[in-house]
Amino acid sequence: SSADFNLVSSSLVKSLVSCGDFVGGYVHPCVKQALEEKIRGVSLIGVTGSMGAGKSTLCEKLAESCSQIFHLDLDKLVHSVYYDDGDIGAFVRSEVRKNFGEDIFDCDKINRKKLAKIIFDSKEKNLQLMEILKIPTLIKLKEKIREKKGIILLDAAYLSEYKMLPIVNQNMILVGCNENE
Repeated sequence: SSADFNLVSSSLVKSLVSCGDFVGGYVHPCVKQALEEKIRGVSLIGVTGSMGAGKSTLCEKLAESCSQIFHLDLDKLVHSVYYDDGDIGAFVRSEVRKNFGEDIFDCDKINRKKLAKIIFDSKEKNLQLMEILKIPTLIKLKEKIREKKGIILLDAAYLSEYKMLPIVNQNMILVGCNENE
């Protein structure tokens, strides 16, 4: 509510934005967008839609058309979290092992096909995995966004389900796209 926004210092919000943090929970979306564009030179657009709708194709074509447009694929980012060599990856593998068992590992690497079978058969397990991945994915996403200036297209089938809508400034919902269009 707007009453909640009154409790946050504008200097604090500006400082967070300049560091690349997400401030969607602290300020009105219009203020968030204006600050990110002015302070960091970034505009985040969420590109969402069902699997196979052509999100990646659209984002890749737009990124190819302009040097100031960047494509960030959330699925690829999540996959990178599984295989991260640092603390983030160790945390994720530990939590996945604890919650899903040793059977989904091959030589200390997560077998995504085995994990997919578990999470696609159970909504509860899917939510459990999303909870494990949320913070590590946000950390990686912040790192990627900090590297860019311009328009960033965040390609994510489950932007809403992952509760990441406050991160983006605009949303584009793709119903279907043909590679030739």
